[in-house]
Amino acid sequence: MNIFLDANVFFAAVASHMGGSHALFGIDKKKKEIKLIANTYVLKEAKVNIEKKLGPQKLPDFYFCIAQLDHVAETRVTQEQKEIFSPFINAKDIAVLVGAMEGKADMLVTLDRADFRNETMEKRKWPFKILSPGECLREMVE
Repeated sequence: MNIFLDANVFFAAVASHMGGSHALFGIDKKKKEIKLIANTYVLKEAKVNIEKKLGPQKLPDFYFCIAQLDHVAETRVTQEQKEIFSPFINAKDIAVLVGAMEGKADMLVTLDRADFRNETMEKRKWPFKILSPGECLREMVE
């Protein structure tokens, strides 16, 4: 099972050692047969937000999270992809969608309910489930 992580999951995991975001980085991946994946776009966004809002002293925690990843892709969003996805998602989030698709994600895990869990997005058929960290963890238990 491939789990693509959005930047806000890294931020939440670094901000608090409580909750689903942090728990995702501590799961026994071999036992659950999962891979945590992200792309460089997500990691750059997370790093900027962590440094700006939490301070550079939190970067070691961020690097710990990165070390738990099984794959980091270099996602390049094409003009065609921008045209396809821009009618229903913010331009800044297109790289997240493309990264999840290119990573053959089974789940895209995000805390961004406004952009990823709205009516427009939920009407579309995605090749992955869009879940919060807590929902993702519950799915793994089932």
